[in-house]
Amino acid sequence: MSKKKKSKKIAPLSLTEQEQLLGWTYLAVELLVLPTAIALLGAQFGGFSDSVANFIYYLTNGVCCAFLFRKVLHTSLINAGSRMGTMLGTVLGGFLVLLGANQLMTGLFNALIPGFVNSNNAFVAGMVRESPILMTVGTVILVPLAEECLFRGLLFTDLRKHNRMGAYALSVLGFCAVHVAGYVGQADALTLILCFCQYIPAGIVLCLSCEKTESLFVPMLIHAAVNAGSILSLR
Repeated sequence: MSKKKKSKKIAPLSLTEQEQLLGWTYLAVELLVLPTAIALLGAQFGGFSDSVANFIYYLTNGVCCAFLFRKVLHTSLINAGSRMGTMLGTVLGGFLVLLGANQLMTGLFNALIPGFVNSNNAFVAGMVRESPILMTVGTVILVPLAEECLFRGLLFTDLRKHNRMGAYALSVLGFCAVHVAGYVGQADALTLILCFCQYIPAGIVLCLSCEKTESLFVPMLIHAAVNAGSILSLR
């Protein structure tokens, strides 16, 4: 009799107690301290342009998250490599779903507000025109690394063992909020709500891809592909 081929088992993603403690501490520092620290640093050099200030922010986040979450990233790499076909299929599927969702939502929102423009996208577009290389490296490499470690690693993976749906809700809502919080007071309420909603599909798909593959590298690749597509369209 021929033996059945055993399927490769993957280790469930789990943060160590040290990663949890340092991760939550860093998330607070990132949100409450880092922007001010970069602004003060810029003041010492005559002021940073928006693109340079944001690149420093992206670089700091990327380096810190790679170090703080190195153990769960190692597990993620092993899990992704052990099921390469599943990983690649999930990345492609996630990218196509988000591409379609973005087109659909943009059309709907333009019907509500003719000429609707996502505030965050408009800001990023300006920085891309100012410093295309810095912004490409930042948004395609550094942003997916940091945001997936924090939103899918810390907020989702760390909490789903206690409450799966709560983990989805916190990760998705936090992901949406961080992309629109800086525009409160600059845009009207309806625009902010629509911008917030525009990130919901991405938040859900990125959580699903992480859960399906038990790897942070899969949502990272989806995130990077979406951001790369946006950069190309802006240029």
